[in-house]
Amino acid sequence: MLCTDIAARGVDFPAVDWVVQVDIPEDVSTYVHRVGRTARYKAKGNALMFLMPSELQLKAKLESRSVALKKLSSKGSA
Repeated sequence: MLCTDIAARGVDFPAVDWVVQVDIPEDVSTYVHRVGRTARYKAKGNALMFLMPSELQLKAKLESRSVALKKLSSKGSA
């Protein structure tokens, strides 16, 4: 299923274990809300976010709030 922030707010999707973001959230709180759908109660989840070089400022903001990030690269890229 794909959804926008409008559909994601106020709607409960049980048993979500992956969130893939192709656009950056407007702020850290929105990121935490989106990704939080994967880790409810004692569940663990995964999140993948695509960032353009011009969007890397979000990385520093997330890290300043103790959000751990791991950079993945596609085959053949840096």
